[in-house]
Amino acid sequence: MWKPLALSALIGLSYTGQAMAHDSIHIDSGDCSVSMDHPVQVGTDFFTVSGDDRERQLVTFHSPAQLRIDGDSVPLDNQQQQLLQEYRQQLHIVGRETLVITLEAVDIAMNGLSIAISALAGPDHPDILELQQFSADLIQRTEDRLNRDGEIYQLGD
Repeated sequence: MWKPLALSALIGLSYTGQAMAHDSIHIDSGDCSVSMDHPVQVGTDFFTVSGDDRERQLVTFHSPAQLRIDGDSVPLDNQQQQLLQEYRQQLHIVGRETLVITLEAVDIAMNGLSIAISALAGPDHPDILELQQFSADLIQRTEDRLNRDGEIYQLGD
């Protein structure tokens, strides 16, 4: 009984995720503004920007001074290193905040679904336990998808 409602909730979450995947990543820090329409992977000491096919690395930055654009190394002075490090840090914060917001949204949606099913079927219905297990599994799969290998976040895809 709960499965059609869960499917509807997942379709809604899936649509939201697809809409976010096509939006730009915007970072504005005073005198610097960046907009990207490509998948980004960011960790504690690196970030990469992939092409649409995810095979080609458009930009790769490894802290403190390794920058490659379309496969070519680009030398960085101290100020450029600092700016790229700040940019990587902001991307990492965005990744962490996106993960937290997404997990909270899934949790809220599944709690709402659980309340609705409990009201319709009764709190002792066997499907409630199955729904609670499904909810816990969904939250874990969502976290695994957005936070691969711990503190490495996927943005824009």
